Amino acid sequence: MSVANSVLKSRTRLNEDGTEHLLLGRAILKVKPSRKRAKRTDHKFSKEILRLREIEAVIKHRHGTDIPDPDGTDDASLCLSYIEAAAGACTDQDMFHWCRRWAPWASASDIERVVLLSAKRRRMIPADSVAKMLCLSMSERTQLGIKTIGACDLTKAKRTALMKERKRERDRQRQERIRRAEGRVDRESHAAQTLAATQPWKALGISRRAWFYRQKANCTEVSRIVSTKESDTSVQTEQFPPVPPSSLLPSAARVTPAGGLGHQAPAGLQGAVPHGSHYIRSESRS
Repeated sequence: MSVANSVLKSRTRLNEDGTEHLLLGRAILKVKPSRKRAKRTDHKFSKEILRLREIEAVIKHRHGTDIPDPDGTDDASLCLSYIEAAAGACTDQDMFHWCRRWAPWASASDIERVVLLSAKRRRMIPADSVAKMLCLSMSERTQLGIKTIGACDLTKAKRTALMKERKRERDRQRQERIRRAEGRVDRESHAAQTLAATQPWKALGISRRAWFYRQKANCTEVSRIVSTKESDTSVQTEQFPPVPPSSLLPSAARVTPAGGLGHQAPAGLQGAVPHGSHYIRSESRS
């Protein structure tokens, strides 16, 4: 009985082409086709299609569902400009089918005329030209997030400068949020805690230069000089023997009228030549 149950138990088999077979033994009970989702890289971006979708967004924003019938009004040129801008996007869109959705009041002659004019174009209408046709302002363009249509009240150079300024502001705000999440203080709080703002030398009653000098010398007050005599010593440490009195010296070493002091004989008694210039002149004459 258990062998029969194991043989008749259904199983699923996945094939290489992506299909799944529900098998009961060798019999195929059900075939599930492969359903592969398209990758995002398989989608090809088209600027022309985006232009057409943005024109439709402007129509929805201004008129709700579709373009109103301009019969009996002064808005006939503006209502027809929507069709001209859509045809000038060069998307190979069937304009008769498009007008049945967005401009059901448009006649076949008007649509055919617009189609013939757009067929001669090799590229879609420039962004600033479409903005003038639709009277699209910069505020409305920013509100709707329009990218492929310009603005009738700002040139391309001014729009580029404005976009750069807005991007810098967004980047600044993002970096500020990151710094706050990391626990960093803002610039105003940091500037309030600097030395230039607090000025601690004024509280001590000293100059700025003196305060920085004390911080560098790692001191808080003026150093004091303390002198003591406990460790003072005399400058002359070597003791010389006293000079003996003249009465104790030999007779030759005593002071004589000819000269000589101390225990040495005078220069005349040692046979030295007398000093002086008059002795030299007397010798030269002789």
